[in-house]
Amino acid sequence: METTLAKTGIPGEDIPAFDNAHNHAKSQVSANVTWKNLGNSLVLLNLVDSTYYVLNETASSFFRGVLDGRTDQQIAERLVEEYECSIVQAFADVEETRDYLTKEGVLKGAEQTLP
Repeated sequence: METTLAKTGIPGEDIPAFDNAHNHAKSQVSANVTWKNLGNSLVLLNLVDSTYYVLNETASSFFRGVLDGRTDQQIAERLVEEYECSIVQAFADVEETRDYLTKEGVLKGAEQTLP
């Protein structure tokens, strides 16, 4: 995948644009998945195959962002605020979590929104 950088407005920070496609992508939770809060973490259950997923704190933040209708970019920016990590690391975490949960059928494919 070709990666380019986009300015964040934060001095010294650039966002990896990931072809700019995922910056404005919104994932959706599959209808066959339910979840329960467990402190700062979440437990997900796929009702079709009875598979449980326990999400750590950062993956739970991602999932809650999906539930709130946030874009990948908005979720990454929130991770930066919550965990004081770099935007590059936050985008990598968002992409990895989204791709894994989509592959597992927890999330539907991301839909594109206009910037």
